[in-house]
This record gives sequence, structure tokens and C-alpha cells, in this order.
Amino acid sequence: MGDAARHLLQSFEALSEAERREVLEELLRRAAELPYSFPSDDELVRAADQVFQELDRREAKGGGRRFAARFIWLTSGWPRRSVRV
Repeated sequence: MGDAARHLLQSFEALSEAERREVLEELLRRAAELPYSFPSDDELVRAADQVFQELDRREAKGGGRRFAARFIWLTSGWPRRSVRV
């Protein structure tokens, strides 16, 4: 990720919750119009692992929902791979 993208994310975090939702909606709308290929199974598994690691970090701080997120992931019908649970 480049400096411009990091700056964009920092600016996004500085917005109010309502503004963040508006920006996110617009980004998702625009992203839906872009030509792209679907992520591979390996990319999806890596992304899920990053999410789980973040949830583990939050849970360690005392506010997690790790079980629910992992249950949803494991029962969602995605390809079964070696996912750290």
C-alpha cells in the first residue's frame, strides 16, 4: 500500500461515523462498476485469516466475538481449506 492510500485511510478514520458510512457506500458502488476478477480461494482464506487475527487481538483486549465470526466462516459454504481455528 502506498503513501496516498495510507493517507486516504487515515483521513477516512478521522471522519464521523455517518460520513464513513457515506464514503463506504460510495466506494462500494464504484467498486461494483470496476472490471475485476474474483479473488482466488487462497486469497479469500488469507483475508479471512487476517480478520480472525484481528478478532483475536480484540478479544485479547476484552471485547471479542471470535466464536461467532469463526462459526459463520466455517458454516458459510466457502471451500474447506486448512484454516487456523
